[in-house]
Amino acid sequence: MDTIMPEPRACWVAGTPEQGETTATVTHPYDGSPVADAAVPGDQQVERAVQAASAAAATMRGTPARTRSAALATLATRLRDREEEITELITAECGTPITRTPAEVAQAAAFCEAAAETAPCGTGSAHRHPAAQDRPAAWVTTRPAPRGPVLGIGSSGAPLWVAVRHAASALAAGAPIVLKPAQRAPLSALLLGEMLADAELPTGWFSVLPTGHEATRALAADPRLPVVLASGAGSTGDRIAAAAGRKPVTHDGGGLGTAVVLSDWPDLARAAERVAAAGTAPGGVTSRATQRVIVEEPVADEFVALLSEAVRQRRTGSPYDDAVDVGPLPDEDAAGGVTDAIAEATAAGALVRAGGTRDGAVVEPTVLSGVDSGVALWERPVTGPVLAVRVAGSADEAYALAGHTPDGSAAGVFTRDTRRALHACERIDARSVTIGDVSAFSGELCAAGTAGEAGAEGVRAMVDALLADRRTVFLAEAGTELG
Repeated sequence: MDTIMPEPRACWVAGTPEQGETTATVTHPYDGSPVADAAVPGDQQVERAVQAASAAAATMRGTPARTRSAALATLATRLRDREEEITELITAECGTPITRTPAEVAQAAAFCEAAAETAPCGTGSAHRHPAAQDRPAAWVTTRPAPRGPVLGIGSSGAPLWVAVRHAASALAAGAPIVLKPAQRAPLSALLLGEMLADAELPTGWFSVLPTGHEATRALAADPRLPVVLASGAGSTGDRIAAAAGRKPVTHDGGGLGTAVVLSDWPDLARAAERVAAAGTAPGGVTSRATQRVIVEEPVADEFVALLSEAVRQRRTGSPYDDAVDVGPLPDEDAAGGVTDAIAEATAAGALVRAGGTRDGAVVEPTVLSGVDSGVALWERPVTGPVLAVRVAGSADEAYALAGHTPDGSAAGVFTRDTRRALHACERIDARSVTIGDVSAFSGELCAAGTAGEAGAEGVRAMVDALLADRRTVFLAEAGTELG
């Protein structure tokens, strides 16, 4: 494909577009063709951005919620107005099939709208402490306040969605945001910077800095950025957490999604289609994509055959082809990591029922049965379109296999039995359990913009992670009685 941006895309330092000390070329994951150059800020530019965020924190905390709400509503409008441009950009930089990218834009806009509604919330509470011994009577008020400027670290799998989620959450909470997009896919976040500037945010409220790994670790460790929002898990998440030290680090993606299919489910073909879509769309890189599948023994043979056929029907190829379901991974190294995980599983006795190979950065959608509990595909998130299947002798055994999941994971249970459904919710240790479908926070549902993460509940969870309760004590003897 031709380069779509002849000039380097500027970074944003304290709300101002600037060229960097160097540039980085973004290439298309499918064929390696150049997409655009992005400005990479130098150390002094990064320092100015952090200083501006720190200086703006107190002022931003005191800004009326309606001001931040209006900015978020404006951002939602800008996203929808520029949908066609943004969708092409996402496909160009991260290889998401062109038919899927409008959903990412719609989901991002919906999150901004929900955040605009959330911004005025959080008025706090008050309660009275009566006098006791040497303690005077008092009123104590508790109100949420932002912990301070936020560092948001992006993703190459859903670059716009993650950047918008971090930025909109910080704005709703009343905290400055320093966005650090993924090195391989910074263009969507840089375009978001342009739209944030269009919202006329004050100096210091946002920066977008496509820095390298060393500068990212320094940002994570910087005490002036007391909260870190990260996307992804595994070794990347571990490195971020290690650099952040004792700071709160919120991982908003990379969980290990599980699907449980019980023998009472009447439409196994439909269940297979839903699991296949959740485990492979758009390339297995969606936040909390379904990876593990547990099927009850009476229907195991039939379901595995149906699932394998459904996965074979998932088309790979150029993400600009409307018929393509599964796009490339960010690069060949990422794809190689997936095929290495497949090889590990087969060496331990798993059988490949569909797929199992790759071509460049494209991994063929894959189903493996008989996956051992000790291998990577079962124990941790593997970013790729792979489904690992195990058979359970009973519903209780299925729940036990699904019971322990990494933080942020979700599960879907296919059952029509109310008792079994309630038991599943008790036994499966996941953040979310969906009955009758794959997880609402997984794979295709996220790609279609229907997941709850874009609604009020998802926004509230993100915003709450950026706030801390602050108490004010009014002593009655000091003449500050509130009663």
